[in-house]
Amino acid sequence: MAVLKPIVIDLPTRGKCAIDYIDYFDEGQYGPDKPFFVSRFDDFTQVAKQMRACLSLQGNENSLIHFKREHIDGKWGEPLVIEAGNEPYPYRAQYKIRFMLRIKFYGDFGYIDLGQKWSPEDDPSETYYVEAKDLEVVNRCMLSEADAKKILEYILNAEVESGKTLSQVGKEQYVPGENGAAATIQPLTSGPIAEALAAIEKERMATYVADANYVLSDGDTLLTIE
Repeated sequence: MAVLKPIVIDLPTRGKCAIDYIDYFDEGQYGPDKPFFVSRFDDFTQVAKQMRACLSLQGNENSLIHFKREHIDGKWGEPLVIEAGNEPYPYRAQYKIRFMLRIKFYGDFGYIDLGQKWSPEDDPSETYYVEAKDLEVVNRCMLSEADAKKILEYILNAEVESGKTLSQVGKEQYVPGENGAAATIQPLTSGPIAEALAAIEKERMATYVADANYVLSDGDTLLTIE
């Protein structure tokens, strides 16, 4: 018989309580809007490490994390939104990225979706990277907002490597192991995704000058920023 190792925590609304286990789902296996059950965990560190691995897939070219996030095949779209034509991506994924947690307390369950919502200026067809520190509670059930945020805080503060918590992890890349070696997670400093993110950041920080007929930017080599 397995020995239970409950997680004892103090939540703002529930108060002091024990968690039996956490069922963890993410989009790393089948892509956007298709959360896949990965494993059942009995501490926040395990959740944080698996979440880190999934986040690092954003650093890999052609990763399912990015696959058709702007258009999910077979996804239902709101007819009035589609007819109005104001939403350029009516079939986009619900969130930029999503993790689902089913938390088994002693006596009942709680459900949390963690991830990041789209903002009005986001273009789902672009390359992007959601860092752990930017994760938020995007949905919850049978948990107060305060309790859900506190659980996210526990996960972000879990140590994923010596001296580093999940919230301190930056942009990374998942590197599969070769010849039986274990996979590793490395800082995202080069490669197609790093280059795409750098180009988007450069465009975002560019200076633009416009008149009635033209829009000029420092990218056109007509302006210089010192």
